[in-house]
Amino acid sequence: MEFEDFISATCNILEEDGFAAYLPTLYAGGEILVVEGIPSSVADTDALNNLGPDHGLGAPGTFFAVLASPNTVVAGQFASTGWQFVDIQQGDSGFVVTSAERPLWFRL
Repeated sequence: MEFEDFISATCNILEEDGFAAYLPTLYAGGEILVVEGIPSSVADTDALNNLGPDHGLGAPGTFFAVLASPNTVVAGQFASTGWQFVDIQQGDSGFVVTSAERPLWFRL
């Protein structure tokens, strides 16, 4: 799977379920993992930081997407040049995907 395919799939899920229902999602080892059962006291971004390394996140060719604010999903990929990030937000005529800086909450 390519990062662009992962972003496209993420946008499809957002279209169906909305931002509020989006769950942290990882792609590692050729598998997609949706992180469920996160306690309400734990932020989705913290869950990603805590669970990601256990599932290989940070190896080349791994991706993630997580709800970082009520209207923004941050997606990232690890490539040979390091981490690359994008923000996914609702636009006037669909989703807008823009390059982003490393989020302050991201610890991997």
